[in-house]
Amino acid sequence: MKKISNPKLIRRNQQIGNYSQIGGMLILVGGFASSYFLPNRLELPYIALIAGFILVNIGASFNNRWGRVPPPDQAVDDLLKGLDDHYTLVHFRLGADHALFTPNGIVAILAKYERGLVTYDGKKWRQTGVSSLQKLFGTEALGNPALDAEAEADSLRKRLRKILAVDDVPPVQPVVVFVYEKTRVECDTAPLPVLHASKLKEYIRRMPKQPVLTLEQMQQVIEYAGGKK
Repeated sequence: MKKISNPKLIRRNQQIGNYSQIGGMLILVGGFASSYFLPNRLELPYIALIAGFILVNIGASFNNRWGRVPPPDQAVDDLLKGLDDHYTLVHFRLGADHALFTPNGIVAILAKYERGLVTYDGKKWRQTGVSSLQKLFGTEALGNPALDAEAEADSLRKRLRKILAVDDVPPVQPVVVFVYEKTRVECDTAPLPVLHASKLKEYIRRMPKQPVLTLEQMQQVIEYAGGKK
């Protein structure tokens, strides 16, 4: 499989996550200290609490997405290990986090790192088996995976139209994949494919045939993304 990534973006966002969390914790500690050393400044602890909480939450969200081991690009690479050079995977360069170009079509992969049991009952997404504290600080924020994946696919379509200077491009299939081995996924009624990591490669190999980019168009995309000719 051919792979193109964006290590500078990953490193930058890892640093944002680390600095935000450290800064938020220092502000919280400073606010706590101010209540003892500056008892007449009653507003300081409250300001510090709000600012510190916001920064810690931002840092947790960034670290949850970018600060993992392995990093997010390598995590998805590992899920698709074994695919041949007819497949090209581009990370963080084409509007979608993970854009996969296959002989059967184009896929926008939304990687999710939530744990526990993830279900969809036809109306609502639910996640059980994790603490409220983890959800509060953004480390287990499920949200609406289908809506997020559709946004990824739409962003990829717009970027391809811009790169190729055309009004229409082949359809992009959004796919949600939960990366953690112990996460359970029960989303058969979801409006788009929602898979556990162990099923992603099989799905990609067996996905229904759709229109694809021409060789010339694919070369334009690779050059735009920074890959070699």
